[in-house]
Amino acid sequence: MGQIVELKKKPNSKGSNSTVLTEAKIRSLKPKTARYLVADDALRGLVVRIFPGGQRSYYVRGRVGAGRAAPKIEMRIAECGQIPLRDARDKAAQLLSLMRTGIDPRRSTGGGNSLNDLVDAYNTRLKSRGVVKREDTVSAIKRGLKFQLSRPAADLSRAQIVEVLDQIENDGRTGASEYLRKSVVAMLNWAVNADFLQHNVMAGYRRERATRIERIDAKSQTTFKTDAEIQRFWRVTGELPNPVHRDMARWLLITGARRSEGGHMNWSEVADDIWSIPAERTKTGNEHRAPLGVLALDILEAQPRYAGTDLVFPGRGLRPLSGWTQILRPMKEALGDQKFAFHALRRSYRTGLTRIGVDFDLAELMIAHARSDLHRRYDHSDRWAERVAAQSKWEAYLANVTGGA
Repeated sequence: MGQIVELKKKPNSKGSNSTVLTEAKIRSLKPKTARYLVADDALRGLVVRIFPGGQRSYYVRGRVGAGRAAPKIEMRIAECGQIPLRDARDKAAQLLSLMRTGIDPRRSTGGGNSLNDLVDAYNTRLKSRGVVKREDTVSAIKRGLKFQLSRPAADLSRAQIVEVLDQIENDGRTGASEYLRKSVVAMLNWAVNADFLQHNVMAGYRRERATRIERIDAKSQTTFKTDAEIQRFWRVTGELPNPVHRDMARWLLITGARRSEGGHMNWSEVADDIWSIPAERTKTGNEHRAPLGVLALDILEAQPRYAGTDLVFPGRGLRPLSGWTQILRPMKEALGDQKFAFHALRRSYRTGLTRIGVDFDLAELMIAHARSDLHRRYDHSDRWAERVAAQSKWEAYLANVTGGA
């Protein structure tokens, strides 16, 4: 048997101790004539304070902001025994995340922090978790609630949020309204769990039940199903004043990629005739390899290479494309279809694969749809050679229909 080594305390410069806390370790801490602290080595910033009367409580300690000039604070979490140690660590980690963004969590119930502070803290949390659509989520919230950002987060009301949702829906952007609702609700749920807000003002909110006509209308999403529809889209994009917008839109139809995948595409992701979409930008959280045919490679060859960016389709200032609503507007008007959105190109790609005879399972692999647990467990084939052939067939079809110009 190996030697048993006793875990020893490490006194710091102020006389407090540090160790990897466990439930048993906390119970064994003895009171002294003066209160003292034991810091948790497993999570820097979490401490247990032991009082002369024997009470033990979890506290979080740290700086609000970055750098040595940032003020130090201490905040009580709960009495030991009221919550498990793992919950105390989770709570401390949430509070420390807020503090790193410059938010003092002690002010959370007083409404002192602005909604913009809250959104920034939420952005930090999403980034730490590696959430794929973090930028889209934060951008949607800040755009939708732009008139509330400077006001205290605690003053945000359900009526203000619903008014914005209704305005967006009345503009014919039902999908954008629903996306904003989901994003705001998720943020507010997190804010309550992190003790930033006392309650979620959207809790229990339900949209009116859709009528039969509204349900039918919602199902009539734009999908190009005929040669004539694809030809028209190609002609419309060819008339766009910005060649980056033209080529990016066509790229999505050629590859079936999502907007975020194509709009943030980097040259480093392309090797010969393969585009490797990194896991952090795919919806499934898995890297996806997409074969590229002649038409796709022609699009890439036509793109200038700019010093200072690796983006294939850069926006203003060589930054990632943004302002998707403005990019879409001229295409919607030229197509005479206010429901047209970039996701229509992904649906058209998937529909087109079926039209040219690609079988269901292969088409699902090509579009990187999440597979069932059973398929993931037993079928590890990526059918790469078949995917290359199917992509070549799809691109040949598009070139024939559009003239390749």
